[in-house]
Amino acid sequence: MSCNKRRWLQQASAVFASLAVFASFAVLASLAGCGPGDPPAVVRIGVLAKLSGTAGQVTTEAARLAVESVNAAGGLEIDGRRHRVELLFEDTNAAPNQAIAGARRLIQQQVVAIVGPNRSRDAIAAARAAQNARVPMISPNSTHPETTAGLRYSFRMTCTDAFQGQALGRFAAETLGATSAAVLYDVASAYNQSLATVFRQAFEGAGGKVVAFENYTTDESTFEEQLGRIRDLQPQVLLLPNYQEEIPVQALQARALGVEAILLGGDSWALMPFAELPQLEGAFFGLHWHPAQTETNPLARDFAILFREAYGHDPTDLAALIYDAFSVLFDAIELAGPDPDKIHQTLEDLEGYRGVTGLISYRGTEGDPPKALIIGQVKQGEVVLYEEVEPLP
Repeated sequence: MSCNKRRWLQQASAVFASLAVFASFAVLASLAGCGPGDPPAVVRIGVLAKLSGTAGQVTTEAARLAVESVNAAGGLEIDGRRHRVELLFEDTNAAPNQAIAGARRLIQQQVVAIVGPNRSRDAIAAARAAQNARVPMISPNSTHPETTAGLRYSFRMTCTDAFQGQALGRFAAETLGATSAAVLYDVASAYNQSLATVFRQAFEGAGGKVVAFENYTTDESTFEEQLGRIRDLQPQVLLLPNYQEEIPVQALQARALGVEAILLGGDSWALMPFAELPQLEGAFFGLHWHPAQTETNPLARDFAILFREAYGHDPTDLAALIYDAFSVLFDAIELAGPDPDKIHQTLEDLEGYRGVTGLISYRGTEGDPPKALIIGQVKQGEVVLYEEVEPLP
């Protein structure tokens, strides 16, 4: 599957400049049919994610923008006929068992592909259901290796924890010059545990020493005991590879106890309201896209403009990843037709696809594209691009 110029993004920019994004949808969708009397040709794509909270809003916005962009450009062209794309949503409620149930419901409704879930623990569960049904699934930002390991119908948009953990470990040791580190992580969550383990290996491999490797279990709200031990060992950096609901409390308790270490985090930090969290000032964490990349990537620039016109605010890295997942799928569907097996085969051949978040390749990668990791820093409540770590050769 070769690179595509993404005509719907280019054409939709002009369309949405003169028409309200959502008001125009019904009129433009009616153009997707073949002729008078023909039933409308429809391709169904499922979205599987936690639909509440900030992540849910971002997921819904990005998915709808991608679909309404392609429909505004006339729909997908398959064998000379236009097809309107229809979205179906299922909520994981951040629970693996509900992710499985949601995947099965989407499959029963004959979706040709699934975008999501976002969180690794949900994506790992849903990927097996998609594999069993032979329906391709693209997780926008699951980084745990098990999401794709041995599952040919599962793909991701990001690097894996194997690379993210190495990048963060090397960054702490080489860029920050730290010689001692501590980690506090959720031992019951696959993503947290994976990132913590790889970080420790990378940091110690670079000459540092992890002086504390503390854990807790999901839904705990008090971390003073673990953080007290960390404080007493005086590490220079503290990695919190946990989800956004837990980070503010952990950082606040750490500072209240006198932990002075530089705080580090993974890509799960990306959607936090940093302007409201002074305890995270100066912290560093992983990202998969940053608005600064619009200066060098025309597709990223066009996407950001389109997103702002539609919603009145800037896109996040999750929004960019979801938009790229849909764009890759749109090209695969136009080439392969609305057949899940053929779409999967086309995705496996993807190489050098230019997206909003950079180059995307699946050929020979078993669903894990070699993607860069952005290191962002919190400065005065904003996230600035600090460093870009290129994928390993």
